[in-house]
Amino acid sequence: MEIALVIVIWIVCGVVGAMVMASKGRTGLGGFALGVMLGPIGLIVALLVRPSEESEAEREMRVEEIKQARIEGRPAPPDTRRNSGSSLGSVLVDVLVSLLILMIGGAIFARIAGVEEGESAPAWVQFAPLVLAMLYLGWRTLRRSRQRQEEERRAADQPPEMPLEAEVSEVAPMSEFEWRSRIDSAVRNLGSDAFQRFVLEFLSAIGFSDIQVERTSFDGAVECVATSTDAGGVGVYVIFRRSFGTLGANQIRELRERMDQDEYEGLYVTNGDFTASARTEATQSDDPVRLIGGDELIDLMRTHGLGVELDYMDRVIAVDEEWFRELESEYLTREDD
Repeated sequence: MEIALVIVIWIVCGVVGAMVMASKGRTGLGGFALGVMLGPIGLIVALLVRPSEESEAEREMRVEEIKQARIEGRPAPPDTRRNSGSSLGSVLVDVLVSLLILMIGGAIFARIAGVEEGESAPAWVQFAPLVLAMLYLGWRTLRRSRQRQEEERRAADQPPEMPLEAEVSEVAPMSEFEWRSRIDSAVRNLGSDAFQRFVLEFLSAIGFSDIQVERTSFDGAVECVATSTDAGGVGVYVIFRRSFGTLGANQIRELRERMDQDEYEGLYVTNGDFTASARTEATQSDDPVRLIGGDELIDLMRTHGLGVELDYMDRVIAVDEEWFRELESEYLTREDD
């Protein structure tokens, strides 16, 4: 009876030692072995063991690896420093198996020795299950050590896999209403010089070259002549007007006067909209005027990445405030002919 009580106490010390060692980032099996073999002394040793920590250099190196992986769109490299057997759940499983070995082994050895109920079992019957449990724990420790070495070797030999596309962007896309409203507001709030710069950037992005600003007006219009690279080098007269409402037929007739002077094609762009009469006026002549209203303007900005940040699925995840600030900081200078 006394020997059985000692075994139980030693096993409890082993379980507590395993939990303590696992909480310190070390192998829980080692803590269990200390408690079982040395009892309370082994538990004290487990409590005095320092937690397993990375050195400062190792920690800084791993932080840099994680940052670089995020920049390149890769998953963070695995941390192979810790033994996979250190998790508390795995330790408890092995402890439970060891307890089963002790209980079932004790019953089997007692039956073999012919111990009757109430009789005191020989010493070898009481200690044989403990030896089996220790052999099991030793085998598990060796097996986990080999598994860890194999994992480290594979991690060193193979490059990290690229993540699935769904994992590349961790930023949720903006709602269409939100990003459209913010872009429209940003365009409306540009200063006069920044707006001219914006007009040049926009026309260049949609396929115009040799862009020259002809005149600007107090009501927020910029008039340009440009060459359409998509139409085989045709000259185009462009009026880009900021508007808080709709533009009518008179504005289209104004553009036609400019077109007729030098036989240009016409393009009228606004962040507002056109009335029905303006659209009719634009299509009545043999030389129709192309109209780009506010919705199409924002669509084209999104298509060409002007003022927006897109994810791998071409969804808007942010309005590029820095792009608009750069427009404000650059003063437009006209190039001499």
